[in-house]
Amino acid sequence: MLNPFLTKPHTIGIRSDYKGFKTRRKAEEYIAQPVTLGQTPLSNPDVVLYTDGSASLDPASAGWGIFISRPLASSISLWGPVSTDCSDSDWIGAPRPTNNAGEISAIYHALHWVRGGARSFTPVARKRINLLTDSEYCVRLFGDNSIKPRCNKALIQRVRCLLTAVRRHHDLAISWVKAHTGLVTPEAVGNANADRFAARGRTGSTGATEHPSLTSSRGPTDPRRRLRRRIPLPPILRPSHFAYHLSVPDRAILLRVARAACRDISPAPAVTTIPVGSGDIVGD
Repeated sequence: MLNPFLTKPHTIGIRSDYKGFKTRRKAEEYIAQPVTLGQTPLSNPDVVLYTDGSASLDPASAGWGIFISRPLASSISLWGPVSTDCSDSDWIGAPRPTNNAGEISAIYHALHWVRGGARSFTPVARKRINLLTDSEYCVRLFGDNSIKPRCNKALIQRVRCLLTAVRRHHDLAISWVKAHTGLVTPEAVGNANADRFAARGRTGSTGATEHPSLTSSRGPTDPRRRLRRRIPLPPILRPSHFAYHLSVPDRAILLRVARAACRDISPAPAVTTIPVGSGDIVGD
């Protein structure tokens, strides 16, 4: 029988992180506490990285997924499986295909994209980057540094080395986002996309997709840009527009006079003689 006062804090999901309480009231008070994890997200970020992991028991497999949102450029999706074979070139230290291994692998590949995969980054440009994950375990590992790793030590060490290298050139904040809310906020949509691509990576698929930006760098929402109203062009005015009060015979006479005047005003263009063998001339 399960202990009713044995409560799992939110989305950690590992057996060693279960927390025991002496009374039900203390357990309920703990659950009701607002979750404040990680660092405060940076305002006006240049890049927002959403990471997630996925795992299944039958067959035993895990995957990672990343959704990269860039306000001034197209979004990018990355995904792949978690390799546990140390002889594999894609192995980054995961001993088993668990959900935590997928979560940590997603953060590793996101930082790797920032370090070397972001072609738009110049060496001198310092970027403001927010990394959002729904894993409280990962936020405590890399955001707060409030817990010590018990598993995946080699993988965690690689992430920390890469994190240090990235923070030399960019401002980076690691924060927690609630998963599976069903909302349409940017955070909820970004997390849902990362979750979807992590499930794709769990199947063994590896890939990257670039999504065209819906708004340009100076789109309609940019306050510096004023919307231009299209001024309709006036219709072509013909003599019949000014002769609507005339009878049909008088209108025909007026049209013939107008056409004759136009021929006198606009002489026919001179004909240019092209020597034989010059070929076909197309355009101006």
